[in-house]
Amino acid sequence: MKKDINYLKNFLKEIVPEQINFRRLGCVFETQKNMYFYDAGTGKVIECNENEFMVLKNLVESDNSEICEIEKLEDLEEAVENICKIVKDENLLQAPIYKEFARETDQTIHHVTSEGFHQLILEVTQNCNFRCKYCVFNNYNESYRDFTPRNMDWDIAKKAIDYTKAHSGKSEEEVSISFYGGEPLINYELIKRVVEYSKKIMPDKKLRFAFTTNLSLMTKDKAEFFAKEGFIILCSIDGPQEVHDTYRVDVKGNGTFSQALEGLKNLIEAYGNSAKDRILFNSVVTPPYSKKKFDAIKNFFENLEWLPPLLTKRFSYVEGDSLREEDIDYSCFENEYYEGKDVDKKLATIDPLTLWALENIIEDNDRDNISMDYDLDAFVRIQNRLILDKPYHLIKRNACCTPGGKRLFVRVDGSFHVCERVGNVPDIGNVDMGLDLEKMKRTYIEEYEKKSLSDCSDCWAVHLCAMCYSTCMGENGVDIDKKKRICEVHREILKGDLVKYYQLMESRPDKIDIIQKTSVR
Repeated sequence: MKKDINYLKNFLKEIVPEQINFRRLGCVFETQKNMYFYDAGTGKVIECNENEFMVLKNLVESDNSEICEIEKLEDLEEAVENICKIVKDENLLQAPIYKEFARETDQTIHHVTSEGFHQLILEVTQNCNFRCKYCVFNNYNESYRDFTPRNMDWDIAKKAIDYTKAHSGKSEEEVSISFYGGEPLINYELIKRVVEYSKKIMPDKKLRFAFTTNLSLMTKDKAEFFAKEGFIILCSIDGPQEVHDTYRVDVKGNGTFSQALEGLKNLIEAYGNSAKDRILFNSVVTPPYSKKKFDAIKNFFENLEWLPPLLTKRFSYVEGDSLREEDIDYSCFENEYYEGKDVDKKLATIDPLTLWALENIIEDNDRDNISMDYDLDAFVRIQNRLILDKPYHLIKRNACCTPGGKRLFVRVDGSFHVCERVGNVPDIGNVDMGLDLEKMKRTYIEEYEKKSLSDCSDCWAVHLCAMCYSTCMGENGVDIDKKKRICEVHREILKGDLVKYYQLMESRPDKIDIIQKTSVR
């Protein structure tokens, strides 16, 4: 019998008789030097020669049964034989047709929600003194609320803290209390009161306080208070003034760079030597995307003489549907990242910011670890992926947490939600009644599993996926159409993560040590 792609498919169907969709078995990807195959069932990555790569590419990316790229029959048969052998030896291409999700028992859910609670997030205000053009809370983004003048009152905050104390388990365990907005500093007095009360009723806990701020309201007095209490603060600065002021504007449309920088100076002065461990940055990268723009952001942080080195700097893209085309400003930068650059086509499929970061890391142009900070989560995801000798017969709900388990988001009205990243979605209880376990299981866990099983079972990225409730929930529960759209994007991102991890492994294996150290923390 001719050993072609049909031979391989029949061979695989003997192992998994129900196999129909071969796309679910894995993905092929290339670096500048090598060709690889990621196996969905085991998480293993194998290096391939060109002919093996073409066969596997045809198997998982094409519906055709012919391989035109391999001209010689003997080369085709050799490639198929090699693949069949490694299938047997390494248990590859054998991902089962998943029948169910691995899930917690009712007893486990009860335990986690009763004693495993460790992170309280309080929406202390729905107001903000900024109107950033990419903010999810703009009135044209129907997935989220608009800005309102509502602040959380003390009664709701107190009940949320009492709930935290009652469900956070044994003494000496860490409890994180974060403050969310809007701009949290608008309700600064409530923050102070929460800190005082939490310390009073949980003296046996390791309390950690944190929030994200636009820095404009960060006075010296406030900075000294946060430094004294050991707050971890994520500062929103998008880069130099010409970058920052393009999108981060106040309610009147004016740039906010000078206020943010003044607030940052107050923080750095107050924190002193502890800034390295407690002050972090997030820069939202906005279109147009260009190397010139990314370099400007990097140089801004590296050249601030009074800013301590090696503070963690994170970059993130604008969340989908949050930035209108008419708000994109091309006045300072062009949207042509690859212009005039000799970019390997194999790497050009990676998004511009990731490619920029990878180049900096490989070329050792990363003095302040800015590029590594940006890509670290993706590198760690690939480093820590599930790797098995034989495929597991169950799948997990990807990155979905146990709602109301380890963390809880409390809105200004006292309603309980999965986390601060959710939009207009069903609640899972409130400060008066507590967590509604039955509603939580029905609306989140059970509905997610019911609507997602067939699609997840047919996906090669099922064990790498970072999909969670915050990205696929709507007002009425799981929005499966929205989830499918996001899944397409996630698969491309995950393939890019594989490319850049193995590109880094080939080019700078010494950098993998940093990832490994992060992985075991």
